[in-house]
Amino acid sequence: MKINLTIPTSWRTCTTEQLELICLAQQQAQAQPPEQQPVAWKVRCFLALARLEIQEDRQTDEHGTPYFMVASLSQPETTFRLYVWQLQSFIKDQLAWLDTPPNIIRFPYPEWEHKGKTFRGPAIYLSGWSWQQYRLLKDYLDYFFRTAEKAEKNKDKQALVQASAMVLATLYNAETDYLDETSHLPTHGYHYHPGQSTANRDSFLSFPPLRFSVIILWWGSLALKLKHDYPKCFGSSDKNPKKPHRQHLSDPTFDYARTTATLEKYMNTNEQQLQQESYTVVLQHLQDMIKQNEEIERINQKMKQKK
Repeated sequence: MKINLTIPTSWRTCTTEQLELICLAQQQAQAQPPEQQPVAWKVRCFLALARLEIQEDRQTDEHGTPYFMVASLSQPETTFRLYVWQLQSFIKDQLAWLDTPPNIIRFPYPEWEHKGKTFRGPAIYLSGWSWQQYRLLKDYLDYFFRTAEKAEKNKDKQALVQASAMVLATLYNAETDYLDETSHLPTHGYHYHPGQSTANRDSFLSFPPLRFSVIILWWGSLALKLKHDYPKCFGSSDKNPKKPHRQHLSDPTFDYARTTATLEKYMNTNEQQLQQESYTVVLQHLQDMIKQNEEIERINQKMKQKK
């Protein structure tokens, strides 16, 4: 019997539904002892992505070789033996990319509807985002991760729902009337306003947790790209970036430029102009500022050595 197993070849080739399967497999694997979780995660990922279902627990054939009796969900009424050695080989050869940093470009859920109101998610790489919106998103993400750590200990799921809703309300823009920054004319469309994180929070309380896990995976991909593009602005994370449930890179940018006044002085701008500036432009200025300060520090060290 020939069974065609079609599974993704990289993070980038995964559909949104497949990313959900990967996140779900990670959550299910967490029920296992810590030392067994990595293997359990990959096994569950393989079965889910290959659309296979175990029908009978582990058995042995007449030669003593262990196997599982599985059914193909894509080929109804088809069952076959999946030997443990085959499973291990499939995982090694076809799921090696799970051990690489995720590379998800597009935001996985472009729109969200709640009670007849539509919200629109960000473009690729947060294109068009201001420094203010990026800062708020980063702050609410930090708050979410801190809340997640506490919720794991205190079993406070409601606090986690509230925290994730704040993140989503920052990510998604609603249709609103606003003054176009270029034409200065009244305009109607999907537009960001600073108060939306709290004003729209309740619209995201029913957002599926599994979908939010995929968004966190997407955020990890974006954070890695920003670290690559602006290495001086972003430090390494003490988290493992290879696993979906740990997609959180630290952001020490604000350790270097802690106050808005620092940026205003360097960029020769005021607070309002700074907040509306493109977040990538601000990151580039921070990158340049760090380089300049490092160069000054090197010169000072040389001067001290000469003395």
